Amino acid sequence: MGLQASTLFLKYWGFFERFHSVFNFTILVVLILSIPLLDKAKADWNSAELSRIRVSTATGLDSLPSEKATSSGTSINYIINAFGIGYTTSTLTPGEGDDSDVKKSSSVLDLSVMTGIQSFTFQAGYGWLLSHKWDHPTKDTTTNSSEGGSGFFNVGVQFGIFELTGGYRVWSIVHNVNLSWEDNKGRTKTSDEKDHLAYKEMYIGLGYIF
Repeated sequence: MGLQASTLFLKYWGFFERFHSVFNFTILVVLILSIPLLDKAKADWNSAELSRIRVSTATGLDSLPSEKATSSGTSINYIINAFGIGYTTSTLTPGEGDDSDVKKSSSVLDLSVMTGIQSFTFQAGYGWLLSHKWDHPTKDTTTNSSEGGSGFFNVGVQFGIFELTGGYRVWSIVHNVNLSWEDNKGRTKTSDEKDHLAYKEMYIGLGYIF
């Protein structure tokens, strides 16, 4: 019985990994194929009619540093006259290694441009890093320095005054975080964690057009 359950689990996990890869590839293909539409969109699209607010969240189907890693994120964007400004937060938990339970949180200021054709829109932009902090379960943390951000692109399909959006975001952050703690003799210990944090997230969300 135990062997059968293990075999079924391995088959299910293999199917999930294949589905994940196909899903990611499909999203990328759709976004890439949308690029040739942009020239035609310049002639057909009235940006003044497409001012909107978009709110999205990370789907969990991400390209992360390890199989046990998890991430969560939220993004809000306001777009008017084809230009957008927004705010995005993301938290990565590595899930393995010495910092397996550390929550690494980043926030960025997004600037973007958007174009479209009929009920289909394409948005691309970059988020400049505002903050990067760690939440360690047993140690105090201080961010000495951090730099980087995240590039992203979204597609949207309009349904009346609402729209469904999907997108992809690539994070790249270089950081230096100081850790401090007390050993079993009450002495304070410190160390600096210098590293490059890189991962990708897929987002899905809703927009309101006004």
